[in-house]
This record gives sequence, structure tokens and C-alpha cells, in this order.
Amino acid sequence: MKTSYKAKLKRALFRLYLFTVMGLFIPLVLIGNCLIIHFTFHDYLRLLSVLSYSLGSVILLFFHKRFKKALFAFSLVSALLLLWFICIPASNDRNWDPAVAQLPKITYDENLIHIEKFRHFEYTPNETKEKYRSQTFDIDQLVGTDLIISYWDNYRTIGHTFVSFRFKDGQNIAISLEVRKQELESYDPLRGMFKQYELIYLIGDERDLIPLRTKIRHEETFLYPMNLSVAHSKSFLKDILEAANKLNEKPQFYNSISRNCTTGMIEHLNKIRDFQIPLSQKIVLNGILDYYSYQLKGIPTDLPFDVLKRACYISETANQIPLDENFSLNLRQVINTRLEKERRKRNIHHPVETHSSN
Repeated sequence: MKTSYKAKLKRALFRLYLFTVMGLFIPLVLIGNCLIIHFTFHDYLRLLSVLSYSLGSVILLFFHKRFKKALFAFSLVSALLLLWFICIPASNDRNWDPAVAQLPKITYDENLIHIEKFRHFEYTPNETKEKYRSQTFDIDQLVGTDLIISYWDNYRTIGHTFVSFRFKDGQNIAISLEVRKQELESYDPLRGMFKQYELIYLIGDERDLIPLRTKIRHEETFLYPMNLSVAHSKSFLKDILEAANKLNEKPQFYNSISRNCTTGMIEHLNKIRDFQIPLSQKIVLNGILDYYSYQLKGIPTDLPFDVLKRACYISETANQIPLDENFSLNLRQVINTRLEKERRKRNIHHPVETHSSN
């Protein structure tokens, strides 16, 4: 009786092993490595290499007399291919698209932040003037942070997120983590998972980064004041600037999942002491990041979310306000007026919220 039980258990474990190896491990490794070959090998080697690897693996695994030896050989080749992929270095030496050709450089002088290659592009219907300047900010004048989300689809499940830091004198630093595309290159989310794009922090004026979304790309854009304390805003800004500066010496790859416009910024936020944003599918579907921020009390919560979202819609307003030195102040004045109007309707006294931890 004991022998029969052991035999059944052994048979069940062997079947589980076969299912795991044949049903999960081998297909996932095959697909993953074929994608690595497809996206990273040169054009004239791509198809031949994919066919050689996939057909060779199938023949080895299904026709070799000793399956364990065949599995070991398949795993070894696949591991070497994966190791080669991991070791592919990022580069700053490519034929960059002019919009992302310049990396910002940041230096400090006590409380002053000096930014070289600070963007202030100018846009007309037929032309983009790529302009940069050197600009200095006093971090002690920092008063807050805003979350900006823009959408290019009607579903609003996927969008682009970036942040802007407000200063007492009306200046701002808008920062967007983006794909650093080469000239004539287009973005593909699947390619973005296989080291096909470097990343860049675009650091510039709101009169550049906001009209780029609202006026040139015609995206639906929302600007939310974040419930970050001044101290947390300073830590957030410093960590982003440090990462942006390091790219001058040590470039990094953009990744559609793990290092994109949203996850990258959350990584910086989570470096703030006692501050942690939980992982969620709402981060992957970053078009609903504003609602997730609302649930976490990272943006104002005294109004219903749908009311807050309507009040923070800025596309039409940003396209109407003159792009002068008062652009940012005027834009926020419109948002604040809408919010106060909605609060008065509901007899709500708006408290000053600060997000310290979660």
C-alpha cells in the first residue's frame, strides 16, 4: 500500500515537472529570446537567427534521445543569449532626433540650482524652434509640485505623465521622463521592452512642455496640484535632477514597463523618507494614475474626483493663454478659480494637505 502511494505521488510530481517545463518554461524562454533576437540583432541576421534558434531548440528538445541533456543544452544557450542581452550598453552617441539631442546638465551652488540646456522650445503650426538657455533656481523658493497627465486616446487608460515644480517668483521647472528617439525613429511599446531606446529627462519651461501636448499634439491634458509638502517637493526635485545629470556620464535604457514616464517618477517619489507608493495595475494603466493618486490622497480629495478632474482640465485654457512670462501663474489662477467655485458650491473649506507617507 505504501509503495503504491509513493508511486502515485512520484508520478504526479513527474507530470507536474513536465507541465512546468513543457508548458511554461520552454515556451516563455523561446518567445522571450526570439523577441530579444528580433529586436537586437542586425537586420540581415534577424530572420536567420530567429529561425535557427527556434527550430534548433524544437529539434533538440523533441528528437534528442536524452531529454535532460537536451533541456540542459537549451537552457545553457538561452542563458548565454539572455546574458548577452543584459550586457548590451546604453549610449549617448547616436544620431538623435533634434528634440532630444541635448541632455540637461545640473550644478549646485549652496541653495542655487544651475541648469544648462534648459528647454524653451517655441512652436508654430509649421515650425519648431529648438531653443535652450541656462537658468538658475533658488530651491528655497520652491513652493509645490503639480502632476500633469495628457491623453492621446479616447479611452484615457494610457497617457503621458510628467511633473512641474512651482517657485514663489512664478518660475517653474517642468520635467518629463521620455524616450530618447533617434532621427526618424518612432516609438513602439514592445520595442521599448528590449533596450531599443535610451531615456532622457526633458527639463524645461512649462511654456514648452505644456503647449507641446495641448497645442501641437492636441492631447487632452490635466494639471493637478499635488499634496506634497515643501520638504518632500525639494527631495523629489533633487532626486530627479541627480538622475538626469548622471545620464551625461552613464546613459540608461528606457523600458516600457519598468522605466517609463510614470514608473520612473514613482521610483523618485519612493526614495523620499517614509514615503511609499504601492504597486498597482493603475500604475501600468497610467491614464488612471490621477484617480490612483486621488485614492492615495496625493492630490486634493475634498471634491468628488469627477469634479476635480473637470476643474483641472487645461487643454483649452493653455491654448488660449498668452505664452508670456505669466503663463504658468495665469494657468493656475484659472484652475484655482474653478476649484474654489466648486468648493463654495459645497460649502467646503479647503485644508492645506501634505502627503507625508503611505
